Amino acid sequence: AEKIVSKFPIFVMQAEDANIDLPDEIQTVIDRNDSNDDGTTTTDATDYGKFTVDFKFGDSGIGIVRLQDFLNKVEGENLDVNGEFDVATVNAVKRFQLKYKRQVLDIWGLTTATGNVGITTRLRMNYMHHAETATCPEFSQYNSRTTNNTSQEVRSTEILLKQLGFFTGTPDTSWNIETHNAMVSFQEAFRATMLTPWGITKGTGYKYKTTNKFMNYLRGCDTNSIYLEGRGAFDF
Repeated sequence: AEKIVSKFPIFVMQAEDANIDLPDEIQTVIDRNDSNDDGTTTTDATDYGKFTVDFKFGDSGIGIVRLQDFLNKVEGENLDVNGEFDVATVNAVKRFQLKYKRQVLDIWGLTTATGNVGITTRLRMNYMHHAETATCPEFSQYNSRTTNNTSQEVRSTEILLKQLGFFTGTPDTSWNIETHNAMVSFQEAFRATMLTPWGITKGTGYKYKTTNKFMNYLRGCDTNSIYLEGRGAFDF
């Protein structure tokens, strides 16, 4: 039988749904993103993330209104949209986390839903938001400074990295040193999805199988399992 690579080993960092701070490199990614769940306005409908702020029991505000509205419309909940992260909202979040356990809880090695909205819970919600208009897969080429270094997909990659706050230049069709460095930072910030499956910890700057899969996920594309040479099949 084909060996299945462990999906998301526990981060050596802190768990998303524990009531502790996220690692600096992850929190920096969150803070960089434009969002309207904290009351601001997202100017680009395709911009990364509809939910970028963590929520827990007792929180309140416009972000909770949007969360409750999302759970009602997408998951068929019947929450009172009151802007309060109350017990009913906690339980609805728990149902959401268990439904999408593979993407939300397994990454942390958790088997029980927490009801807190942390990074992987938000990534799943954002994925579902983008999936409404996604053309899949968006990323399929293998790109680096020496491989397929000029293409429209390079530009699409730079756009995503810019929206995530890693790339600061003007997106074009050329994979340059700035693109390489942005990719390394991106891979290391989310190493559990792109590096750990290969058994490595340092970003390579090479947009290969696991990187494409995670980038497609961020764009709302649920791609098939992939085969990692020498390690087996990988999916999340």
